[in-house]
Amino acid sequence: MSDTTQNSFSSTHDLDQVYDGQEIQLLVFLPFMGPGVDTATGQLLGPPQNTYVMHSTQLRMKPTLQALQRFEQESVLIIDQLEKLEGLVGFAFGLEPRRNVFRTMGVWRSTAAIDSFTGHGAHYQSMNGADAISFSVRGHCWEVPASEMPPRWEAAIAGLAKPNAGAGSPPPQAVTTANLIDLAVAVGQSPKQVFQISAAKLREMFAAAGLAP
Repeated sequence: MSDTTQNSFSSTHDLDQVYDGQEIQLLVFLPFMGPGVDTATGQLLGPPQNTYVMHSTQLRMKPTLQALQRFEQESVLIIDQLEKLEGLVGFAFGLEPRRNVFRTMGVWRSTAAIDSFTGHGAHYQSMNGADAISFSVRGHCWEVPASEMPPRWEAAIAGLAKPNAGAGSPPPQAVTTANLIDLAVAVGQSPKQVFQISAAKLREMFAAAGLAP
């Protein structure tokens, strides 16, 4: 990914681009957590592998209450699916409020593991119906060395920006993150429980901003 083109960093004013030349302000509403992650520190558990598979997605959601509710419902089902899979290390959810873009990143032990997720069950069904709640969806996965763990949002977003992504891509011009809930709240909880706590806060935020009439 070291040959990412300069066009990726130009200001396109296209809301569906991975990034449009402006700073990305990301509200993290599900911290990096999962069966292979110490939630309190974000560090991977157990002996490291030589390489991992990283995924990154973005969905620009329609600004309606119905879309938000369906997004929540489908996300809970997808999290249920994730928690039953072998080969998942961990995953995280974030929201870019300026463009109403929801993002995910995740780490897997192999390509076979992530393939068993994307082509089946709740995730597959959700992607087939994504037009009902979103203007655009994109996703990508690629191999990364253990030295790039734990994953960073900058790397996840940069990887998504390049069709043939790989390790070492330059990051967006700037990515700042803030946690929607205190990390201490997530420790000891399941990803599904944390998502549901955060989803309630997101509904309040959307309503206050008039994004979901």
